[in-house]
Amino acid sequence: MILGLVIAETLLEQFPQHDGNIAGVQIAEAISPSYTQQLLSNPDATFQSILNTHYGLRPLLNLCFQEVPPSQWLLRLLDDDELPTGMEQALHRIGHVVGWGSQTRAIKHIRASGVEDTMLPIALYFLMHNIDSPISGITAAVELEPASWHIAVVVGMATGALYGVEIFPSAWLDYITDLPKLTQIAAAHGDEWLGSL
Repeated sequence: MILGLVIAETLLEQFPQHDGNIAGVQIAEAISPSYTQQLLSNPDATFQSILNTHYGLRPLLNLCFQEVPPSQWLLRLLDDDELPTGMEQALHRIGHVVGWGSQTRAIKHIRASGVEDTMLPIALYFLMHNIDSPISGITAAVELEPASWHIAVVVGMATGALYGVEIFPSAWLDYITDLPKLTQIAAAHGDEWLGSL
């Protein structure tokens, strides 16, 4: 889970930039300070902050660790009695677009649902649309729009939670300079973090 987050941030840093920015947002500003650096200095507070900052991440990770099949995710998430305005419609729209060939049109359709924060529905779209190729889900989320870097981070975390570190290409892991330290942090705090979900 944590290595999935770190891989997403690492890929975002490697993403080719156009004139120093994409979508008008400086990449360095968009992902700074990175969760990776925060995890290295204060793991528990950072993990809780990530869960509290991104609506829907906690229940999504719960579904991943409970090994609930992705085909049941939407039904489970729709059971929440306190969905923000527009979220129910956004979640329903994922079911419509998950098979569409055009990623751009699918995301536009999800964003038209009226929900204020589209992070969860778009992250779910990438996870469900790329269920047969989870790595493609991460790269697609990274390429989507670096200004929406949090979507890639959530897709990375959920992919790591679903499949474990083995799913990630070794070349990606090689880019992580603090891999040994981050692996130690994940091992030391993993059970506690899972309990907090």
